[in-house]
Amino acid sequence: MRKCDIVTPSEATGMTVSLEKNMSEIGNRNPLHAHFVRFAGFSGGFAILLGLLVLTGWVADIDQLKRGLPGLNSMNPMTAVCFVLAGISLVLQYRPDTRRSRRVGIARFLGGIVAVIGLLVLMRYVLGWSFKLDQVLFATKLSAAVPEPPNRMALNSSLCCALLGVGLFLGDFTTQRGARPAEYFAVACWLLSLVALAGYVYQVEFLYGLVRHVPMALHTALGYHLLSMGLLFARPGQGLMRTIAGDSPGGVLMRRLFPVMIPIFIVLGCLQVEGARRDFFQAAPGVALFTVASVAISGLLILWCARFLHQADLDRKRVERELDRFFTLSMDLLAIGGMDGYFKRVNPAFCRLLGFSAEELAERPFADFVHPDDVAATANEVAKLSSGLSSINFENRCRCKDGSWKWLSWSTQPSDDNLLYAVARDVTEQKKTEVAILRLNADLLQQTAQLQSVNHELESFSYSVSHDLRAPLRGISGFVQALEEHARETLDDTGRGYIGRVRQAADRMGELIDDLLKLSRLTRAKMSMETVDLSEIAESLLAGYRTEDPARKVETVVQPDIRVLGDPALLRVLLDNLLGNAWKFTGKNVAARIEVGSTTADHGEIICHVRDNGVGFDARYGHKLFGAFQRLHSQGEFPGTGIGLATVQRIVSRHGGEVRAEGAINHGATFSFVLGTVPSDEKQDHTAGGGQSR
Repeated sequence: MRKCDIVTPSEATGMTVSLEKNMSEIGNRNPLHAHFVRFAGFSGGFAILLGLLVLTGWVADIDQLKRGLPGLNSMNPMTAVCFVLAGISLVLQYRPDTRRSRRVGIARFLGGIVAVIGLLVLMRYVLGWSFKLDQVLFATKLSAAVPEPPNRMALNSSLCCALLGVGLFLGDFTTQRGARPAEYFAVACWLLSLVALAGYVYQVEFLYGLVRHVPMALHTALGYHLLSMGLLFARPGQGLMRTIAGDSPGGVLMRRLFPVMIPIFIVLGCLQVEGARRDFFQAAPGVALFTVASVAISGLLILWCARFLHQADLDRKRVERELDRFFTLSMDLLAIGGMDGYFKRVNPAFCRLLGFSAEELAERPFADFVHPDDVAATANEVAKLSSGLSSINFENRCRCKDGSWKWLSWSTQPSDDNLLYAVARDVTEQKKTEVAILRLNADLLQQTAQLQSVNHELESFSYSVSHDLRAPLRGISGFVQALEEHARETLDDTGRGYIGRVRQAADRMGELIDDLLKLSRLTRAKMSMETVDLSEIAESLLAGYRTEDPARKVETVVQPDIRVLGDPALLRVLLDNLLGNAWKFTGKNVAARIEVGSTTADHGEIICHVRDNGVGFDARYGHKLFGAFQRLHSQGEFPGTGIGLATVQRIVSRHGGEVRAEGAINHGATFSFVLGTVPSDEKQDHTAGGGQSR
């Protein structure tokens, strides 16, 4: 079984989630996430810049930097310090880095400092502590600027500071249910700052001053508002933001509706407040108009979003129908299973193959349908799938309703929702074929072993018989010679003729035994494959024939550089038999000619041939040429044992080739054979027929 390497899902529930994984999700899963994260970086940078500008204003007594706009409340220096610390913390947490753990530690530490500052100032308001943490910096300037009461961090500012600091300290911590508590603190801070901003828009001090307490400065409210949004947007794939930043209709609806509703209702509120101030209408009509306008605008927005949701639902249903049609009509077996071991859904092809209904398959664990011998392997495969790894071509046997078993090949992919999506193919016939092939191979191996044993016995028998025949043959030859010497004076010509014929028969019998032994040795000899130059061997053999029979005039043509792959000793025996036959059967031809050449077939094989213009043979009996002791000419006409061509065929067969014979009576003969080809870097260019003549 093969496995695909897959990155497992996020581990650390309740631990810090890897920032690299979050950035990978941002870049790969939803392009919108990248915009959210960039906004988080922007808000952190804005908070740092805002805090530094305000601190610069306090150091240099630049009232414009402290207040933002003329006539507005100035920001407390400690609030500016908190903005700088919170901005740095947010930037460290949102940015990817190889030293992630160190950055996160620093970020959480800074967030903790912001939370402690906010809580200490808040306790001063609640419990009346005398510790003036918010007046540590620039105490003289703070008293001089606002003598009664002195400039302090506002109550809602300290509350926002505490909420934001706790959120930054918690960072990526998630609960077992996947919630991110930092988001809830960020939302609370966002709402408080939104109330303060609305107070400045409507010019209602009650909203940004919290009754009798020091009011929150405008740029303070804006800074907390952006920081809380940055804390939310820093992790668009977790908690509440997973829905808001997701591709679901709910996320799209939220992103469409919320940014439009907030400014519209703020504008409506401004119109109502301004109308009341200018005495355009009284309080009751103003509330009524505001209510009617809100209902109308809300209705239009809801209608706008409803149309979108309606179209999204139509698209979803269309896709579901297409998928359901594919699932239903597929010829492959499709199944959806759960990690609990039960089928959740199977397609009709699955039911047709096994004979069970979809309900019957779903009401029992799928292990109940697995062959007992395959249960352990299947359980191991499911365990691997539960770890997030996919499975390719896993095979097991499943029970059919009629009691038979089917071999199935499974390819399964796990999903994040603890489901297994599987495709299976029926490979029962393939398995039967494989078993049949294995049995056939076993039978062939057994038959091959038997044939090898029989051949070995035949070779041993031939070798043994050949040796056993030599002893009586030597006795016959010896006694014939002794008889001739003993009775030479008393024998007449007829007797001496009989003795000569017995001696000739004994000699021929000896030649037959020698050739039979040679044929037997060819079968047992170990082969040594190398590149052999047949042209050189042919030249050497023909030179030897001329030396033995100098009176004959034979024209020989040997093509140069005929190179083949084979055993040098066996190929010399092969050419010796073919050229010897050609020399012998051209003996009665005054203009005898022997040719050795080769051609190259289209697929690269080298076809070698030995051709002569001798007596030839009757093509009707060509099939007898390569049999042992088979002769087409009489012993008196052309002497020989009939073993030579059988030897040739045996040598060619051992090289994995074939030999052919062509000829006609008194028109010569051609013997062609094919052997292994020489490697390409050792081949020599040669042209058929372009040889040397003698």
